[in-house]
Amino acid sequence: LALDPGDADGRATLAILRAQFDGWPATEQVLRDVLRSSPDNIPTLEFMTFFLQGVGRCTESRALNERVAALAPLSANCQHRRALKHWIFGEIAEADRVIDHARQIWPDHPLVWNSRLLIYAFTDRPGAARQMIEDGKGRPADMRPGAIAIWRQLLSALAGIPVIVKEVDDAGLQRG
Repeated sequence: LALDPGDADGRATLAILRAQFDGWPATEQVLRDVLRSSPDNIPTLEFMTFFLQGVGRCTESRALNERVAALAPLSANCQHRRALKHWIFGEIAEADRVIDHARQIWPDHPLVWNSRLLIYAFTDRPGAARQMIEDGKGRPADMRPGAIAIWRQLLSALAGIPVIVKEVDDAGLQRG
């Protein structure tokens, strides 16, 4: 920014880094200012998509994500968000189509994998989600044992299987 105060990437990065300090209204204003001068700046559009979803403005978030999809159709982040937005709006078949296509392109991408898991889990398909959890080779390598244990319990509950919670240590691992 010292070299070019109008640089969209620099301005967007600063807004993203300061978001938790400046608050939502100020962050939104800076991002909108960046988009006025650089309407196709993908990092700004992606963060604005995430930001608007986070403050509950799902329809606006969806529209921006579709702009990103048109500008960067091979963005894994954009595609997993597209699937989640279809799910949020009750378009389950389309959510499945988008996330399954994304999994074909990025089978090891953790956000794509997680979105597939969420869509299965919360659209009455806990068995399919459980298969994903149990498939060690398809699961993200950095998924912690505690997270796996929590997902197993959640999916059992969603499937109507009684869950017996034993003592759990700080890592989320069951003991005893």
